[in-house]
Amino acid sequence: MSLSFSFADFLIVAVILISTGYAVWRGFLAETLSVFEWVAAAFACLYLGPYFIPLTHSLVAAWWLANLLAYAGVFLAVFIPLAFMSHRFAQSVKNSPIGPLDRALGVAFGVVRGMVVIGMAYLAFTYFVPIRQQPRWVTQARLLPAVQATSEVMLSLVPGQPHNVAAIQPRTETVRQEPAARQTRHSDPLADIIRRNAATDSASPAAMQQQGTQKGAKRYGAQDRQALDKLIEATGNGK
Repeated sequence: MSLSFSFADFLIVAVILISTGYAVWRGFLAETLSVFEWVAAAFACLYLGPYFIPLTHSLVAAWWLANLLAYAGVFLAVFIPLAFMSHRFAQSVKNSPIGPLDRALGVAFGVVRGMVVIGMAYLAFTYFVPIRQQPRWVTQARLLPAVQATSEVMLSLVPGQPHNVAAIQPRTETVRQEPAARQTRHSDPLADIIRRNAATDSASPAAMQQQGTQKGAKRYGAQDRQALDKLIEATGNGK
């Protein structure tokens, strides 16, 4: 078994180490409260922001700036107090006898956060570059199965999305398929014109009546020719 590592392996390890080191320095409680701050501020921004839009519209004429001020104001009004209180609480825990436990739990938090960041990056990369076209330093990475498993767990949390990384439709393939489909549809412009005209003629009542008249005229002309031929033959035989 080969023990060689690719550039992707070193990059994955570096991201996890940086995330883990930062989590150990801040502590598990501080990192957890930080996530809570952002989530709470985001929900408050989404649900309470529309109620403040009339107020900001009365102060600012530009509608986009008024909306931005309403949502940003609610976000900061919730985020800043929570960040201040969580920082004070996390510092008190870090300096307490359970500080070492808080840092030890920070290791687990840092590893999980690092894997989530790498999984999101891999999903974004796969969205633009198909798996079969990815460079060798990615496909031959020894840690790639762990990254793909993390990405599939994240996909399972999103409704309406495939739970398999290989089932992702890359944007580049979609862009390439659109011109090909248009070229297939318009490969024979003359045939398209004939089909459209035929459909229009067949759908028009006047055209159908005219077509029936023309067919009747053609049948009448053929009968006349046959009668003339018989008359000529009879006249010739009579002579």
